[in-house]
Formats: sequence, C-alpha cells, structure tokens
Amino acid sequence: MDILTSHIRELLRVLFMKYFHPESRGAKLLGGSPSFNKTRLSFDTLTVNFDRVRLVNSNFQDEFALLDFATHVSDLVSTLETMAAHQGFLDRLQDPTAIAFFNLGEFLAKLFPIVGPGPMQQNIVKWVTQVFTICSQSAEQDDFVHLYIARFYRTVLAHVASTSSVPNTRPSSPNANGKEPQLETYKDPFEDVGWLVQEELESHNDGSRNTALADKDYWQSLFPTVADDVMSWLDWHQPDP
Repeated sequence: MDILTSHIRELLRVLFMKYFHPESRGAKLLGGSPSFNKTRLSFDTLTVNFDRVRLVNSNFQDEFALLDFATHVSDLVSTLETMAAHQGFLDRLQDPTAIAFFNLGEFLAKLFPIVGPGPMQQNIVKWVTQVFTICSQSAEQDDFVHLYIARFYRTVLAHVASTSSVPNTRPSSPNANGKEPQLETYKDPFEDVGWLVQEELESHNDGSRNTALADKDYWQSLFPTVADDVMSWLDWHQPDP
C-alpha cells in the first residue's frame, strides 16, 4: 500500500506541476478560463478523494494525510470560488460535481467529531460555510445543481452543530515537570455562523422546501445503487435550549 500511495502521490504531483502550477505552460495559456477552472476542479476533487482514502486506511491516524487533506480541500473550495466569479458558470455545473461535493460534505461531517476540538474543526466549519456561500448565489430556478449543493451544505452545518459538544477549554498535555496542566482555550467554531444554523433549523422545523432534506429524491437519484437512504446519516434534532 505504501508503494502504491507513493506512486499515486507522485503522479498527482507531476500532473499539478505540468498543468496547474502558476508557472506551468498550461496555466499560463489557459489559466482563468472556464475550461481550465473546470479541469482544475476535477483535479482538486481527485486529490481530496485520494487523501480521504489515506485517512480511512490509517484509521484517521495519518497526520500527514490529514494535513494534505486540509490543504487540498482549501484548494478545492478556492477553485470553486474562482469558478463562481465567472457569471453564470455555476449554473452549468452538472451532477458529477454534485456527487463530489455530497461525498465531501458527508466526509467532513463524519470527520468533525474524530479530529476533536481545535483548528481542524474550525476549518471544517469554515469550508462548509464557504461552499454554502459560494453555491447559494441566485439563479433563475431552484433546481440548479449549485443550489442543491448549497442547501445540502447548510443542512450539513446544522447537523454538525446539533451533534457537537465542543468545550471552551480542555486540559493540555501534562508538563514534564509534573505540574498541573494548563487549560487550552478553544474558539467555538460555530460562533460566526450561528445565524446560518438557526436558519436551517427553522426551515427544517416548518417543513420548508429550502432544506436539503426536501431534496432527498434528487440526491437518491445520484446514488441509484445505494439501497438505503443516502441521507439517513443527516437525521438530527434541534439542540435543547
């Protein structure tokens, strides 16, 4: 597995240097064009999926895979943001993009409690919020792919918030001299997005169309070989006051 992993990592590195590095010929000739950005989105998705496999195979113990994953998800979100800057380009996104971002959103939701309180949880909330913000741009119809993605990511955010129990502090590692450990302070990752979580909760509770749970048929159609409800893991409840 280590040999195969090294081979794939090298292949991805060569592809990046040849086509996507800012100084590469491909980037200089086509960089910024819709076709270039669409290809870059596919490449970024591929690298993120590779990192996901590495994390799962290591039982989430591979710190290098986690760091690579964080870097590549940031790249993926940045590419999506660049694409959104082209007027009307989001409206041309198709189902394969929705599948890729559904899988990423599901993985981020399941990764959140595994990594524990700290910078990575804050990154996860930031990425989910960024994807929602980018994809929620207005469109003429509510069945454009990017709007399905936006509703899904807002629901993911609420799901993560409803199952989160992030303490404000936790003990740091014991000191070598045997003294009592100090408390490490953590920022609440939902501090700046509480309004968005509340908006999703209200939409869910009043049966609004504006929630991913109302799009279940669409998402199920993208995973026809999955016998179970592909969104069953998103069952959540409003936290007690």
